[in-house]
Amino acid sequence: MDHPLGETPRRKNVYRITAKGEAMFTELLEASSPDVEDRNAFMLRFAFSRYMLPETRQRLLEGRRGYLQERLAKMGASMKKLRDRMDAYSLELMKYGVDEAEHDIRWLDGMLESERTQRAAQTQSLPPQPKTLEGTG
Repeated sequence: MDHPLGETPRRKNVYRITAKGEAMFTELLEASSPDVEDRNAFMLRFAFSRYMLPETRQRLLEGRRGYLQERLAKMGASMKKLRDRMDAYSLELMKYGVDEAEHDIRWLDGMLESERTQRAAQTQSLPPQPKTLEGTG
């Protein structure tokens, strides 16, 4: 195979995750973390949610929802307290923040409901577990 003068063929480097790397990845995903407060960190972690255990995914979603609900309550209290002293632009900015938090909470509620539905469907499709007798052996 001829290449133009001065060019060399590209080598294809193939990388694989080692067993140690997979274990570390799983550990990082399953670890509790304050990612729920930082939107970008939450979204990055959520992007890998298909690799999480269902319980971890649910914990992440519930944590973010709880943080947003608390933030929404604080914003509402601030708006009531400061409404008369705010200019129209600041007030609109606060309203935007409230709308955004409410939207995200609705989205999280939908995701959580979907998680519950999937888990219920999986539980129903599992064959019954054999009963064991305690004290026999």
